[in-house]
Amino acid sequence: RHDISIPDYEYVLSHAPNSYTEYATMRLAAFSYKQKDYLSAVKYYSELEKVTADPARKAESQLALMRSYYQLKDYANTILYSEIVLKDLSIKDELKAEAHLVAGISYLQNGDYANANTHLKKTIALVKNKMWAEARYNVALILYMQEEHKKCEKEIFDYVKVKPNYDYWLAKAYILLGDNYLALGDPAQAKATLKSIIDNYKAEDDIVTTAQEKYDKIIEQENMQNNRRMLEDSLKITPGINEDEMNKVLNENEHDNK
Repeated sequence: RHDISIPDYEYVLSHAPNSYTEYATMRLAAFSYKQKDYLSAVKYYSELEKVTADPARKAESQLALMRSYYQLKDYANTILYSEIVLKDLSIKDELKAEAHLVAGISYLQNGDYANANTHLKKTIALVKNKMWAEARYNVALILYMQEEHKKCEKEIFDYVKVKPNYDYWLAKAYILLGDNYLALGDPAQAKATLKSIIDNYKAEDDIVTTAQEKYDKIIEQENMQNNRRMLEDSLKITPGINEDEMNKVLNENEHDNK
């Protein structure tokens, strides 16, 4: 039924302004968002934000714009509209937490770790649901990105101790822990952590594939290092080869194995 009405609403808008402009814009905006056509949703909700005199409808448009820009990975406009949403002091904690979460992740994507951390911690303080779990993961990710590897490890352990009932974000945290172990120079712990995810995670999403790729990469690196050591030991006992020639052979071997 909605599909049949779409051309009619578009026809109304093509003859705007008229008494049906706002209603038609609202229907097209809602339909576009439901269809995950976020570019069209931005177009229509932006128009609705301009034409409506209804405060509730304007607030609904601004919330939808925040969500649409976030889905489009337009982080500057996500931040802009999260700030607008948060100015409404009447919104419930759930929406406040969402606005802080998307703002935090947007700041993180833009490399602004200080503002990202501030917003993510506000989400953590407001709710104890899936958004809380995602925010906790991203706080640990910030520490990893800042090369604060011991603090990152502690943050993940503190998160795991809570036994969160959100398997996806818990598994993401363990994968991050594996990366963190590698950064700390402990590939054995990294492999063990990733293997536990590969063996025990049951959901059908990107987690096992990601863990397996990282595990395989560690094995590949270890094999290359072992091959280099064996070749180096062999070259050392080869008569008549000097250090420059040995390094040349080792580098050529590494290049061939990439």
